[in-house]
Amino acid sequence: MYSKNLWHLTLIYLLLLNILCCNPKCVKEEVVTFFDNELSIIEENLGPDYIIGGRSMIAVFTLQEVTGIQSSVRFGDTSVYPGFDGFNNDKLKWMRWLDENGCELSIYHVESILEKVKAEHPYLISSLAQ
Repeated sequence: MYSKNLWHLTLIYLLLLNILCCNPKCVKEEVVTFFDNELSIIEENLGPDYIIGGRSMIAVFTLQEVTGIQSSVRFGDTSVYPGFDGFNNDKLKWMRWLDENGCELSIYHVESILEKVKAEHPYLISSLAQ
């Protein structure tokens, strides 16, 4: 009898855990805001030839690092998106990833990745001060 009750409690616990933690609708508001801010930084700073640099590059690197999804940016001496559609496609992929994986993220995790990216690319930070 005891083991049967334990089994039922374990099953109920796992079902509740699945509902509370693994439901794509449980994405934390501050993580969504973080993604929205990073995407806005990229979009607002796209140059006329879809050139990106400085803080936009930090946002791209951060979103790539968080999601594991590479952007379509062509990196080089001058980094560019292959048109506005390139950015929109990346935005859709990153937001879809967030919808599917957001339950596993905390604002502390994504902010720590942002700080790591800044530390790895200090030349992008120095370009912001100019």
